[in-house]
Amino acid sequence: MKFLATHPYRELTIPILMAETSVERTSFYTSFTSIPDVVKAILHNVRVELGTAGWTAYFAGNNDPEQDVHSAINAAVQTWKKHGPMLRAINEAAPLDPELEQLWIGQVLGSAIAASANRIKRDQALGLAVDGNALELATAVNRLIVSYLNDRLGRPGKPAVAVNTIASTLETMVIGAIYGRRP
Repeated sequence: MKFLATHPYRELTIPILMAETSVERTSFYTSFTSIPDVVKAILHNVRVELGTAGWTAYFAGNNDPEQDVHSAINAAVQTWKKHGPMLRAINEAAPLDPELEQLWIGQVLGSAIAASANRIKRDQALGLAVDGNALELATAVNRLIVSYLNDRLGRPGKPAVAVNTIASTLETMVIGAIYGRRP
């Protein structure tokens, strides 16, 4: 995670990874088979963090949609604040590496899109969400969220914009796009 926060994914190799640790290279193979295997573990941990922070609130749909959007956006912003450069490196490398792309789409972006589409369909049936193709709306919203977070929090150093401004901007965009109103 530390390496990917400061370097592109393409530079990550097993020798470089092992040089950052105090263990023998053979130890790598007791837990992993490849660099994408390491990224799979990292992304799993990020998903757990997102869930613990409230990301899954929107998908579960237990509260008012705006409350759930607020919880999910805050979880995403806090996670990107902590891991943004690393997540940006993985996101940028994914289209160039089929195995990595499958991990990124499967573990992070794709699962968020599918879960969002399900919530949007439920809310459309209740007359809460705008009409339209729920999957396409979920895809557009989630890709915009990731792109914006990578731009604002995916670079090493202090964000150019305050974190609370990033969160409120995303909330306004998501609520407007899905529910047709301003928070």
